[in-house]
Amino acid sequence: VVHAVNKRCGGSFNEEDVRLLERLARNAAAVIVSAQLYREVVEEKEELQHTIESLYAGLVMVNKYERITQMNASARRIFGVKNGENVIGKPFKEVINIDKVRELFENALYNRDEQAAEISVKDQESEAERIFQVQAAIVRGDDDNDLIGAVAIFNDITEIRNVERMKTAFVSTVSHELRTPLTSIKGFVSTLLQDTEGYYDRETQREFLQIIDTETDRLKRLIDDLLNVSRIESGRALQLNPKPIDLPSLAERVATIQRSYTNKHQIILDFPEDFPTIVADEDKIDQILTNLINNAIKYSPRGGEVRVKGVPEGETVLISVSDQGIGIPKEHLHKIFERFHRVDNRDTREAGGTGIGLFLVKHLVERHGGTIWVESEEGKGSTFYFRLPLQPPPEEPEDEKPSK
Repeated sequence: VVHAVNKRCGGSFNEEDVRLLERLARNAAAVIVSAQLYREVVEEKEELQHTIESLYAGLVMVNKYERITQMNASARRIFGVKNGENVIGKPFKEVINIDKVRELFENALYNRDEQAAEISVKDQESEAERIFQVQAAIVRGDDDNDLIGAVAIFNDITEIRNVERMKTAFVSTVSHELRTPLTSIKGFVSTLLQDTEGYYDRETQREFLQIIDTETDRLKRLIDDLLNVSRIESGRALQLNPKPIDLPSLAERVATIQRSYTNKHQIILDFPEDFPTIVADEDKIDQILTNLINNAIKYSPRGGEVRVKGVPEGETVLISVSDQGIGIPKEHLHKIFERFHRVDNRDTREAGGTGIGLFLVKHLVERHGGTIWVESEEGKGSTFYFRLPLQPPPEEPEDEKPSK
């Protein structure tokens, strides 16, 4: 309705005109305010909708009549809803095909019972099994007794559960790895202590003591690895003590120790005579070589060859450790340096290992400013490469290090 008051042709506004115009102004102001409020509500609703839609967690909301009122993109993926398919207004039992989730909604709607559960779902794209923690909650109005509906949040906890499984396996493996040398040490010490009559000659006693010494070194290395991983996880950088080292000589010492553990493998060193001296932490480089050579021996067949090769490359050196073992499946290559990660098959279970060696090796190489990678083919063996600078990068001042 439009009302016009025109006094251009003469005359003036009277009181009736003024009252009318005031009423019109008040009504117009109210309409403008209402329009502004409506626009704000629409914008807030759109913003909320965008937020819900972009959530990494899945969200499903149903009203008290069991009809779906919200289902974001993550939830649609969980339940296999096709792109473009509209599920708003549909009964949730037609869309949600997981009994446990249906029960959660029913308990929330009819028993006012807010519960949580874990569900396992096959991802529609990758076909991998995903684990979700589902929390259902009641949606109430201003009055607590006024039930509007129920909402369920789906948090993907697959990686958390995977890490928990790996940690459990890790604890079991470490217990075994610790028990093996301890059992050997205990056995030979007891044998020597009980030999009060001198049954064993000095040569045999020396052999026993050599085994005890070897197993003690093995135990020490395992404990050192565990302590170093603990430091890394707590955000403390491993301190380096760099000094000039002769890498071929260090590799020979490591190989000699490894040869004492096995007579079933050949360890071959291949370094040129003019191999340059590098500045690095000798103990840490020892750990790197020990872990890589020990790894190669574990996964190589009897009589297999383990080759350690060094090549100077300008301001860096490239070291490779190759074996003729079982190789690494392609799907595990990108995870091989992850903490606790182990390729789980019969051959690797027989070989043993804690799953922290390569994680630690990668960290030690990178602490020296280097890089590490692996090339492998199943059934043909693996080669681990790491490149180190001749000089390590300068240590970052403690007060400039980013907080972890």
